[in-house]
Amino acid sequence: MKYFFTSPAEETHLRTRLRELGFTGPTKHIGKDRILPQPEMTARVTYTFDTIIRRCIAKIAFNYLAYALSEDTRLLLRDDFDAVRTFVRDGVIQHTEIVAVIGSPRLTEESRKGFTR
Repeated sequence: MKYFFTSPAEETHLRTRLRELGFTGPTKHIGKDRILPQPEMTARVTYTFDTIIRRCIAKIAFNYLAYALSEDTRLLLRDDFDAVRTFVRDGVIQHTEIVAVIGSPRLTEESRKGFTR
């Protein structure tokens, strides 16, 4: 993690807030820089699209399907969905990938060039 601050008080506040958000374990420290106060700053966020996030997406999609089916949830009980239920409940991945990344994420303005709404 690399973080920026404009004063020692701001650094203390930032570190306290990170601990409150659950960043309490050991982390890889890349660096910290003191900068001048500024109204805007560009930030880059990187992440790992790991099994936990894939399970979360599978659960949200499965729950939405249950919601969309309303009262008729017989479809969800079919054997076709066994792999999804097992993945969401136990984290066991069957032979095929249930949640896959296609293309690159569109999280920044730079990556949105050519993207129309």
